[in-house]
Amino acid sequence: MRVVVIGYGTAGQTASAIAKKRNPELEVVVLEKRSYPAYHPCLLPYALSGKVPLEDIVERRKPPNVELITNATAKKIDPYRKLVEFERGGSVEHLEYDFLVISTGLRPTVPPVEGLDLEGVSLFWTVEDVERLQRRNLERVAIIGGSATGIEVAAELAALGKDVTLVEMMEQL
Repeated sequence: MRVVVIGYGTAGQTASAIAKKRNPELEVVVLEKRSYPAYHPCLLPYALSGKVPLEDIVERRKPPNVELITNATAKKIDPYRKLVEFERGGSVEHLEYDFLVISTGLRPTVPPVEGLDLEGVSLFWTVEDVERLQRRNLERVAIIGGSATGIEVAAELAALGKDVTLVEMMEQL
């Protein structure tokens, strides 16, 4: 029996671990679009400020007893043939499954404002976002969103002496 898990964030890690724990004989295959297995998103603001090295928040270990296919983007699911089509390295591959878990993760809430596609505007959600922002010499930063992450990023950048403005559409943080 083969379980295919699409996405190796928190839900994908949990699903893989539980499947193997309940039935060690299962073949568990994970398709992950990133080049690394997982990362710790709560540490992103601290990686941005340099308090935590970026390499410390990226999980590079292969999960035990699980086949992990990185740089793999699921493109199509055929539930009748129990087949996942995915792309990796420019080629299209197929993977049969008995059970399929789709755990592609959350997406940031993006406010409906103009200008989000302009140069200098960035989401803050991934390791790649941290790397992109670290390459820039940011002196003035406007953060849209007073979530826990938005507040932590604002605090970390302010502690570095950056001019930070935090914008929240609700009446309170």
